[in-house]
Amino acid sequence: MTEYDSEVREPQTVPGRVLTSWRVGMIGLAIGIALALRVLIPAGWDPTVLLAFGENSTVQNEYARSLLGEIVTRPMEGHDGKYFFIQAVDPFYLEPWENAVALDRPRYRAQRMLYPTLAGLGGVAPVAAIPWMMIGLSVLALGVGSWATAEITRRLGGPPWVGLAFALNMGLLSEFYIGGAGVVAFAFGVLGVLALERGRGSAGPVALAAAALTRGAMLLFAVGVAALLWRRGHKRAAVASVTVPLIAVGGWWAYVAWRLGDLPSGPPVSPFDLVPFRGLVGALDGWIEDPFDLAFGVVLIVLMVAFAVRATVRPSYLGWGALAVLAMAPVLSVDVWQRYFDISRALAPVLTAYVVVLFTPGASGRAHLGSVEAGPSP
Repeated sequence: MTEYDSEVREPQTVPGRVLTSWRVGMIGLAIGIALALRVLIPAGWDPTVLLAFGENSTVQNEYARSLLGEIVTRPMEGHDGKYFFIQAVDPFYLEPWENAVALDRPRYRAQRMLYPTLAGLGGVAPVAAIPWMMIGLSVLALGVGSWATAEITRRLGGPPWVGLAFALNMGLLSEFYIGGAGVVAFAFGVLGVLALERGRGSAGPVALAAAALTRGAMLLFAVGVAALLWRRGHKRAAVASVTVPLIAVGGWWAYVAWRLGDLPSGPPVSPFDLVPFRGLVGALDGWIEDPFDLAFGVVLIVLMVAFAVRATVRPSYLGWGALAVLAMAPVLSVDVWQRYFDISRALAPVLTAYVVVLFTPGASGRAHLGSVEAGPSP
């Protein structure tokens, strides 16, 4: 029994409406399958097409070919999926000089551990199965995340179809196509929020920790969720929602430092700029050269402002988690801001949360789960 279980109040539903969240989840799953097929079929069903090996990524390509044979490559350097594949082969870095040495920045890459650990079944999965496992996890995460978002929306008084804002999130779709961890990370994030909405104070922090172990930026999401829990008087739940992810991430960081201490750290690269808004201003020149990037950038800025206002005045755990992610926008670097592909990935939780807060009345509209203002159930 958590400190706020007595406050949980099931929202009013009409017969059959509860199942709608599951239908939304199935649609999200179908979207994921369709996306995978769209890429796999033209590639002759070679799963490496979604691992984003690059033509110029010589070290990673040689490593993959030694284990898989021929692989599909993309122009230039490729993207994140190739690194997650290497991590999945040896997710606990038991043989770092055979595997992790192929990473560009081993200790940095190793922080995103849960996605490759699941894909590699803790290091025991057959190597040939890992690319398929990575694709399957992302497809499954699109379905689970859509279901959880639909259920959160329903509990906040909105229509469950809003859950499709997860599967149709541009940032998450970009992650899907590069074999990234963002889809799985945010799926764990919304599962954590749903657990808290249901009054399951143990499952919530654990899911938020899983999100942070999948993508470090989700620590901010946990901080935002915890801030609203604290504001509503759920102090123990708030502390757990921050400390459990921090302990998990910190413990893993210490383990990585121990296992990979002898490996070269690689070139320092940061997605952040210490001068606020310099990245955004610097991206304007690139936007002018690309009409799509310009249009997306303008729309995104308007959406960010609108979301910040609405999520503040109509608080929800999902909204405040995304607000915390939004807080890093001013210090994102020009490299992140200048392309819609990268900025949509960095702020993916905001894109989904905005649709949710737009179509739900929030705390100011009606009582909802986990809210002190709602009072105890009769």
